[in-house]
Amino acid sequence: MPQIFAQANIDSLERIVALGKQDVAEAEALNKLATIYSRKDNNKTRIYLDQAYHVSKKIDNANTLSIVYYQLITLFQNTGKLDSARYYLNQLDLLSKNAPEKHKNQITFDYNQAAGLYYRKIGNYRDAIRHYEQALVLTQKLNKTDVALAGLYLNLANAYTKTLNYKVGLQHYFKALTLFEKFNNDLGKSFCYQGICNLYLEMGKPNESLKYAKKSLQLKLILNDRPSIGTAYNSLGNIYLDLGNFKEAIIYFNNSFRIAKEMNLKIDEQRALFNLGKAYAKLNNKEKAKAYFTNCALMVKETGDSSMLVLLNSELENLKANVNTAPEHDLNVATNLDALQEKGDLISQLSLYKNAAIYYETNKEYEKALQFSKKYYELNDSLKSSDVQLQIQHLEAQYNSDKKENEISILKKDQLIDRANLERQKIVKYSVILISALLAIMGFFIFKRSKQNQQLKELKLRNQIAADLHDEVGSSLSSIHILSQLAERSVTHAASSDILIKMTRNVQETMDRMSDIVWVVKPKINDSQSLPARMENFMFEICQGKEIECNFLSADMAEINLGMDLKKNLYLIFKEAVNNAVKYADTKQLDVTISIKQNLFKMVIKDYGKGFAIENNKKGNGIGNMKNRAKEMNADFKMISQPGAGTQIEVQVLL
Repeated sequence: MPQIFAQANIDSLERIVALGKQDVAEAEALNKLATIYSRKDNNKTRIYLDQAYHVSKKIDNANTLSIVYYQLITLFQNTGKLDSARYYLNQLDLLSKNAPEKHKNQITFDYNQAAGLYYRKIGNYRDAIRHYEQALVLTQKLNKTDVALAGLYLNLANAYTKTLNYKVGLQHYFKALTLFEKFNNDLGKSFCYQGICNLYLEMGKPNESLKYAKKSLQLKLILNDRPSIGTAYNSLGNIYLDLGNFKEAIIYFNNSFRIAKEMNLKIDEQRALFNLGKAYAKLNNKEKAKAYFTNCALMVKETGDSSMLVLLNSELENLKANVNTAPEHDLNVATNLDALQEKGDLISQLSLYKNAAIYYETNKEYEKALQFSKKYYELNDSLKSSDVQLQIQHLEAQYNSDKKENEISILKKDQLIDRANLERQKIVKYSVILISALLAIMGFFIFKRSKQNQQLKELKLRNQIAADLHDEVGSSLSSIHILSQLAERSVTHAASSDILIKMTRNVQETMDRMSDIVWVVKPKINDSQSLPARMENFMFEICQGKEIECNFLSADMAEINLGMDLKKNLYLIFKEAVNNAVKYADTKQLDVTISIKQNLFKMVIKDYGKGFAIENNKKGNGIGNMKNRAKEMNADFKMISQPGAGTQIEVQVLL
């Protein structure tokens, strides 16, 4: 899973770079990519840093350039290019001194971090601590409380441990560890475990050291961080060396050497070679020990680690007893001791005292051997006294206590959150039940209301049908009744014929009206499709007798669901408009178009007759009826007419 997230992060950063905007975002993305690849591919790291350098220079951004220098220093030092590392350290120093005021503290912080790391890796722990402490002061000005502060505590702890200031070293390890745990940074936690492991080993507690070494390696293997896995193997080798299990130690040192070689990490490679030499010396295999020490000495020339050079010379002299003359050896010991004291490297001083004692004993200079033995034990005892041991135990106990209290606090918070969630779930549950009940009640009343509305609609429709029957059919029947009485009283055959013709016409009209009412009320399959068919039949029948050319064009209405009211009103408006055109327009052509677009029904009825002035004839010829029917179905009704220009009626309604 971590690899998936890391790849997703790489992909997003590479997309920013691919935009080629040459801006701050691109420089920051390149720096982040370099940081990611610094743990697995030095060549890619160098490529990204070169690109970040050019972009930062082009946009003249001191912050991104500072990060470039910082990473170049680390890269060149790890790969044994000490001159290049020193050059970029000087460049970062100049940048911090000339930085704009608003960026000065941050860039000075970066410089002190880089300088501390540089001096620690060449064995100058006193200068390393000085720079780290200056960086620590700047964290307060910069208000840093994040992983950067945790990393600074870790670096300080490593440096103090090398000066054998175990109490302060462990304090800083636990400060770093607490922050890394807070930010859930597993790589940082593994580094802290590694440092505590080394501290306990220097104190002569290999079993305690082994516990932390295994915790460190476990995290590093999960993260698959190759450089730090190699460092963990080296620590395990030192532990087994201290426990006297030399063969097991050699296995771990070889694993560490292989990873360092593979990753081109010169400092780690040098350390593994030195430790392999020590292991073979313990096995009294002087030939192999000398070979490893000699190869290590060649590498030290690249890395510039003077402390390692002192230890190497000391180990090599122990391998060749009686080779150096006493004065030469005395001079070497004194020179090396001065150099180590100047740098504050007490661990290397202890090794020097021990190796000198062994050398002088081998050369039968027992007085000098006793002198260096005393110095070794005095320094060793002062650093590993019972007071120091108690302080270390107290610090570890305090850390574990604080950690447990924090875990208990988190557990209590989790319990409170769980309770709050349970209460919230109860509230949600009862709310859902209440809302469901309310919805059910509302649904019942809506259904009941809907049923009532339906009944009202049916009642309204019955009343409307009754009214239509009364108004249209009733008036026609009354007319027929009157005409029949007149026919009985007429004295001539011609008068009777005229009356009978009128009666026949009225009967036909009554039948048509009855047919329309039945058609509206009685549902049929494809009822909506029957509307245009009925319209077209009516139009052709009425126009045929007057020799009027008629054109009827309708959209497909097979899938359209029209209600009774809509169907009735549309048809009756159509009949009224066509009747008016045939009776009064004196037209030779009549066009009807029906279209449906996005649920909008549009009907256009156009004649090419004499037309009329609408303002002079607002209520004549059924215009009022058509408007009322349009209003009844919430439709837009429009009539366009001018004398001599024909008449056009448009009806639009949403379906």
